[in-house]
Amino acid sequence: MGLGLTLCLGLGCGKPLKKTSAVEAREASTEGVTKVEIRNTTGKIDVLSMRSLHPRFKVTATRWARAPGGDKSKAALKRVTMRIYRSGATAIVVIKQPADSGKTTHGADLRLLLPAELDVDVDNRKGDVRVMGMTGRVAVRIVHGTIEARGLGGHIQASTKRGSIVASGQVRSFDLRSDRGKVKVHLRGFDHLAEASSVRAGRGDVLVSLSRNFNAHLSARASGGKISLPFKGLKTVGETRTGTLGKGGKLLSLRADHGSIVMLARTYSRTRYMPQSRPEGSRVYRPETTGKGHGHGHGHGHGMHRRGLPPHPRLRGAMGPAESMPAMTAPPAKAP
Repeated sequence: MGLGLTLCLGLGCGKPLKKTSAVEAREASTEGVTKVEIRNTTGKIDVLSMRSLHPRFKVTATRWARAPGGDKSKAALKRVTMRIYRSGATAIVVIKQPADSGKTTHGADLRLLLPAELDVDVDNRKGDVRVMGMTGRVAVRIVHGTIEARGLGGHIQASTKRGSIVASGQVRSFDLRSDRGKVKVHLRGFDHLAEASSVRAGRGDVLVSLSRNFNAHLSARASGGKISLPFKGLKTVGETRTGTLGKGGKLLSLRADHGSIVMLARTYSRTRYMPQSRPEGSRVYRPETTGKGHGHGHGHGHGMHRRGLPPHPRLRGAMGPAESMPAMTAPPAKAP
């Protein structure tokens, strides 16, 4: 009885779990910075591109701790800290937290607004990671969680032990791997790779959507599923399909160890902004979309039509605000 009471007191038996959190926001200059590294252990991470008149970035951290009782929860929260420092041309954001013990857990959810052209490197143990609108090189490594990277304009390297991966945009090259989860890649706005690229799913399917006029050397292998490719003239050797797409180019390697591989070849729509006269004599620019998306050559949209390009800055007044990533508040530019 005495031993049981001692163990109960040590583990906080009978006390409900209490979560305590605190929000901390910081801003820093990115003058001379080319890369941002993010180091976390547990928690979600959002990296969003922004438009700003000044080279700055903003980090918002929601630090939290969960423990039996309010007092233990508050004490545990004090051990979760954020540090931002610089090493050469790299800005580093680090969340320090102790190891979880019993029912006491710690973590931090991060939201970063960065200039789009910066390189990003994310290292997280548990928690989903989302990267939106970045045009530099992106690297994401997590153990447990999903990775979502959309609107990219450069290279992405992403890996997760347990979770799915989605990458889309003008992705010039990529190296994507999920040990347990699906991997989807939607390539838009170009017809070739800048570097050799690969996709591998340990237990899950691989889906790749690209231009019908794409140029690459292809190698696709599915050990536990089917391979569906819309291109002709490919060779089959065992579980592997190989061949040249278009004029050839860099190697595109697809592999599903226990799943299927599906590739969609598409003709992406194009949006032009055509002037139209109003009765009072002024002009307004309206979007005019031509072309259709195609999957497997049958005209199926599959919900992946390319969005219309945002209008030229001079046309925004007539068209209304274009889609953009969240921006930091900045003083308006003075009229010339």
